[in-house]
Amino acid sequence: MPLSLFNLGNAEVSGARVTTLLPRNYETARDVTIIDAPDEGRLTVNPDNSLALVLTGSDYTGPLSFTGEVVAADGSTSRQTVNLRVTEPSQEGGWGTGADHYMLETDADGELIIETGDNHREVYVSASPDALTIADIAAREGISTSAVNGEWLTAHPEYGSSPGMALAVDVGMELWQELSAEGGPSSHWLRLERGFSYDTLGGRDLMPRGIEGEDELHPVVITSYGNGEQPIITSGQYLAGETFSNIVLHDLHITEDLQILGPDDVSGNVILDTITASGQGHVIIQNANGITARDLNFHDLAWENPVNGRTWEASPDKFTSLYGANIDGMLIENSIFATIGWEEGYDPSGRADPQTPSMFSHNVYMNSGVSDLTFRDNISAQASSYGGQLRSGGFVEGNLFLDNNAGFVVRGGDFYGFGPIGNFSLLSGNVVTSASYKVADAIGAYSRGLVNGGLDTSLVDNIVAHLADPDQPSELDYKEYSNGAVINENQPYYDDTIVYGWFGGLEADRGDADAENRNIDGLNTTRLDDTTAANLAKIVLNDPTAGLEDLVDWLGENDIEADTLNAYFQDAFGVLQDARTSATTLRFIPNEIGDGVRWDNRINWSTEDLPGTVVGDSVDLGGNWVVYGGTNTIRTLGFGDGGQLDISNGRLDVSGRTYAAADGGTINLTAAGQFWLGTGHIGVATLNVSLDGGRFANTGTITDNVDLFVDDGQALLSADGGDFTLGSGERLVVRGADAQVGFDGASNQLGVISFDAGSEVVFMSDETGLGSISEFRSGAYGDAPHVNSHIDLGEVDVVVDLSATNGMANGTYTLMRADEITGNIDSFDVIGLASNRSAVLTVNYTNDVVHLTIDNGAEVAAKTVGDTSNNHLVGMDLDEEFYSGPGHDLIQGFGGDDVIETGYGIDIACGHEGNDVINTGADRDLAYGGLGNDLIRGGAGQDWLRGGSDNDTINGQEGSDQIQGGWGNDLLTGGAGNGVEDVFVFARDGRDWGDVITDFEVGVDKLVLGDVETGFRGYNGIELTTQDGNAVIWANNEYIVLRGVTAQEVTRNAEDIFGDASDLLYEEFSEFTI
Repeated sequence: MPLSLFNLGNAEVSGARVTTLLPRNYETARDVTIIDAPDEGRLTVNPDNSLALVLTGSDYTGPLSFTGEVVAADGSTSRQTVNLRVTEPSQEGGWGTGADHYMLETDADGELIIETGDNHREVYVSASPDALTIADIAAREGISTSAVNGEWLTAHPEYGSSPGMALAVDVGMELWQELSAEGGPSSHWLRLERGFSYDTLGGRDLMPRGIEGEDELHPVVITSYGNGEQPIITSGQYLAGETFSNIVLHDLHITEDLQILGPDDVSGNVILDTITASGQGHVIIQNANGITARDLNFHDLAWENPVNGRTWEASPDKFTSLYGANIDGMLIENSIFATIGWEEGYDPSGRADPQTPSMFSHNVYMNSGVSDLTFRDNISAQASSYGGQLRSGGFVEGNLFLDNNAGFVVRGGDFYGFGPIGNFSLLSGNVVTSASYKVADAIGAYSRGLVNGGLDTSLVDNIVAHLADPDQPSELDYKEYSNGAVINENQPYYDDTIVYGWFGGLEADRGDADAENRNIDGLNTTRLDDTTAANLAKIVLNDPTAGLEDLVDWLGENDIEADTLNAYFQDAFGVLQDARTSATTLRFIPNEIGDGVRWDNRINWSTEDLPGTVVGDSVDLGGNWVVYGGTNTIRTLGFGDGGQLDISNGRLDVSGRTYAAADGGTINLTAAGQFWLGTGHIGVATLNVSLDGGRFANTGTITDNVDLFVDDGQALLSADGGDFTLGSGERLVVRGADAQVGFDGASNQLGVISFDAGSEVVFMSDETGLGSISEFRSGAYGDAPHVNSHIDLGEVDVVVDLSATNGMANGTYTLMRADEITGNIDSFDVIGLASNRSAVLTVNYTNDVVHLTIDNGAEVAAKTVGDTSNNHLVGMDLDEEFYSGPGHDLIQGFGGDDVIETGYGIDIACGHEGNDVINTGADRDLAYGGLGNDLIRGGAGQDWLRGGSDNDTINGQEGSDQIQGGWGNDLLTGGAGNGVEDVFVFARDGRDWGDVITDFEVGVDKLVLGDVETGFRGYNGIELTTQDGNAVIWANNEYIVLRGVTAQEVTRNAEDIFGDASDLLYEEFSEFTI
């Protein structure tokens, strides 16, 4: 709980957790700053001037000190040096952060988006009698049947490559074995036709030994095709024996076991998606890391026969639909588990079929060796015993536990004396309702709610309600007593669980029905009595006669989110948060109740919901370390001072800009994590981007202040026409051939990678060789890059570092390649090359390639082939026409009515005096009309278009543009159609107003009134009127007209419309230095 720093003395804080620190008089302080940060963890200032000390992810214990400064309300300043002692965490595993499970991006419907890599082939297999057999193929080809084998089929890709050429099962499996087991890492897809049962598959047919995906973004996939029910796999399937990785199983139906058994500590990265189980179907996962199980529907599962063949015994015949052991990184989400480990009509003594329930059979069981478990948005119903036996502890959020003998348990890893080896647990927003009260000889609990066996567990907004249905008093005749609604075996860190109506017949007879009720003050108990699972069934099934059993049966055939069902209970019990309807900037605030680092944990956000809940949301990390998870789009991303974002799974799109304070910001990308930047990075603080996997993609304009280190993964510096400039003093490091850096796209847009004078690009060797900057196929844009690539070397410094490999073999190595290369190398240096070896860097402007030649000798030099240049064109006070070509050009028209058209390259076009016409080209350009009534049109790049004096007409046309009319009555058009953001900029005081914007798009475009020096005027302080149905914005008797936008729309969407510094595309002319 919060720790006051006033008269602190010798205070202790828990290791691996978050502690909120309260400076003296922080509530009224003007400002609180950190003067000297602690050596361990991360310390930030919260919006209310309290401090967040985040030790999550740290194993440090011992003394810890820092110095803070408080500016009081009266302006006085005081400093305090705080000395703390960090103690051992009560849970050895600390907090799970969600960083370790394997997950790809999803579409708007939550479906996986799976890309294919360079080694990709699709194999269509069918159990239809029409599928091609070996005899069919041999007859077609006029060869013997013995010639048709896996190797032959691999060499003849027409077979099995389409539904019309689908292979019979035995033929298809022979080809699949050859491709996936013998062919090395791949992104091949095996497709089984829907509507058929696959009864002849061997146990290793689907997942042969050694099967590996190409990489995390391009996995191997086993899925379906066609119409009808999911393909049914009637035999057990096993993934085991040799190292495996990067595998997706999707849209399959299993009736027997599916086992994923890691043979080592590196196997893993498996996603089970949209898998149905029936009969004896179940999943066992052991000794594998990075696992996701999502959108499962496991319903009515039990053994057909007891192990001993005669009677059902509790332990030997235990059944769990999803079992996990010794897994680092496990995500279970959006799944349904119902009626597992028993069947109706059972004999309580176990002497007759069907299977008898027991205390050892659970819907889901995660053992104490699992770490970083996320269990969210699942429905677990009518378990034999526990709906969720989560012994490891973890992040358990938004689940419905319905009509189980016991709801769920977390234990923090303690099992048979292991001790608290697991993670801390956060139980948030779960609902436990109805005790099943199944009776059998070895049943264990009959009517237990939730059990917390972990240390310092937090329970937030959970509900445990209605052991029995209040509308069915007869239930109390056999539901005799409660085994406990909430059992905290250890003191929780926080617990606000609501308990209502969790009592049995004996408690009712004794008058103890209300004994376990908790946190119900102010609630309408009549409504609570009506909020039952049976009444929920009537609503969901739209049937006034429906009951709980009908709802559970319905879940086996239908999809519904746990959130939808939980909201029914949460609304009545007063914990349902009102849905936010307006976009806002969400501030990350580490919450000491939980992990303090997870993006996907709502309690860490100022709004207590997640970014992207409303289209147009922005994020301010506030200088914190944040671990990202999910697939989201936000408008802008602020890092604060030194903020850090780690992305190992999913995808984050920032449609606008990133920005940071003095110490900059950091993005760390690994595994399958993706970060897409739509407009650029602004401000003087550096954004540091590190890739050891995953993808960084720039689709907008980055002009400065970005450092990149690419060790693995993909750095799309120019994605589908993006422009990237490495600024002076910034560094791009490309380490090894696994680092893919450069261009990709689908629409042949111009993409530019530029290097300012004083920037440095370093090519480091490793065991894979040397990397390069060029076009490459990322998988995000189809089969091949379709871009117009341009590299402008500017005056870049090039370093080749061969020290990690003690040099390189003689030969020629390509370092850069594009459709056009311009600019020059300012300096060239080689590190780690023997004195008797030569290194020559050649810039070939004819072939548009930069290559390094290593040979015997002692020369280190840079040479050029062909020619390139940048131009400065100056007018002569006449009516002139200027047309610039490739390279960076400065064009000054001066007097007269000039026509200026720019070409490739980052250009500056100045009309100066006269009525000028300026058309910018296919890169980002700065156009300035100057005096006179000018016509300015933007090109394909992200332009800064400024009118100057008099009455100008400006049209941004393609791309996102920053438009400023200047003095006079100007007509401004963003252009480019719907969904493309333009920024219209005016002075704060209205001196350059009097303009009409013809196509302002609410929710997309921005109106920025002010600048960094004078500040920004938002919605407050303006007046709104209507003229001819259009909104007119007034200040200081000056106006801006928004055609096609009403005054009511401006009022409703003010936060979306009015921007500030974070919305500016450009702040300084220096961003266009030629």
